[in-house]
Amino acid sequence: MFGYVILHYQSIEITKKCVDKLLMFSKTNPIVIVDNCSPNGSGKQLEKMYSKCTNEENQGFAKGNNLGYQYIKRKYSLSYVVVMNNDIMIENNDFDVIIEQFMEKNGVDVCGPDMVTLKGNHQNPL
Repeated sequence: MFGYVILHYQSIEITKKCVDKLLMFSKTNPIVIVDNCSPNGSGKQLEKMYSKCTNEENQGFAKGNNLGYQYIKRKYSLSYVVVMNNDIMIENNDFDVIIEQFMEKNGVDVCGPDMVTLKGNHQNPL
């Protein structure tokens, strides 16, 4: 089973779009939104709409993601946890199948995306 941790900061519309995309094909998998102490109150709005893990202070990207990861691992029994920014839009409705097959085929425990710039340059070394 997959779980998703989404780091949020201020941009509620982007976060809603990200979560709504996930909910289109992943209705049973838990989604945790970590509000990184948004000063505009958007974290409180998201709390009313979705499951959320509040961060009392903005501790930055890594610590916010770690907080969400620790929370989702304690609360759910998961095979995989996807940690992502709120501006990531997963388009494939079989994303979980693709990732699971990749992980098993390659014998890896952690993987990341192939990030490509608009000019076609790959930003990851592998």
